[in-house]
Amino acid sequence: MKPPPPRATILHIFSDRSILRKTTARDLCKIPIWHGNRILNEDHKKQIADHIERLKSLDLKPFHLVTYPCEDENGVEEIKTFIVDGQHRVTILKEAFYANTETENFDVLVVEKACASQAEVTVYFKLLNTTRAIEWKEDPVMLAAPYVNIFESTFNKDKTKNNKLVRSGATKRPYMSIDKLREAIVKQIDSVTKRTPQEFIEYVVAKNAEWLGDARVHPNKDKNLERAILLDFILPQDDKFTWLV
Repeated sequence: MKPPPPRATILHIFSDRSILRKTTARDLCKIPIWHGNRILNEDHKKQIADHIERLKSLDLKPFHLVTYPCEDENGVEEIKTFIVDGQHRVTILKEAFYANTETENFDVLVVEKACASQAEVTVYFKLLNTTRAIEWKEDPVMLAAPYVNIFESTFNKDKTKNNKLVRSGATKRPYMSIDKLREAIVKQIDSVTKRTPQEFIEYVVAKNAEWLGDARVHPNKDKNLERAILLDFILPQDDKFTWLV
């Protein structure tokens, strides 16, 4: 588990237990953007860049980070940090530091919130972006969020931390990578959103049951498939996600 930042670096603790702390712009650029963030809008990024007098002006507003547990390919859990709000400003910083390695480093403020799951991150992200409701109706990543969340909550229901079927980070079959699931839904967002999230999960659960039935009638010695049958979770065997629609 990642230890909390030293108390001396914490400037304030908010009512939701998120913390305000200081870091450097270069260190901030090392943190990856959360996979569920909106698609980068180049026009918006240019608009920000055009309206700042100097790079350091990007320190005027805190960046928002989240931490939550992710599993590696071996199922080992670790706490990872992602940028959940401020991706356009961070991209400007990255491009400036890449273009000129002598660009002056400077301090920035970040608000960091610990979350228990990606579903909780989505709720927090939406809270941060309540003034951008139109983007929730148009952005494919945002449209995919409720479908990803209901899939995760349904198949992880009543599962212990070490027995989750849908996992964050790098994941091997018979488990499902939530990041790959999101990417697949985004690619087929027009087809997926023809169903409501509830209709979608009912369809997916039925498809999982149908494929499990076929696999039990026609067994083979594939270890991954045998494990999938034991877990009652066969969908990850199809890495092309043909079952989505």
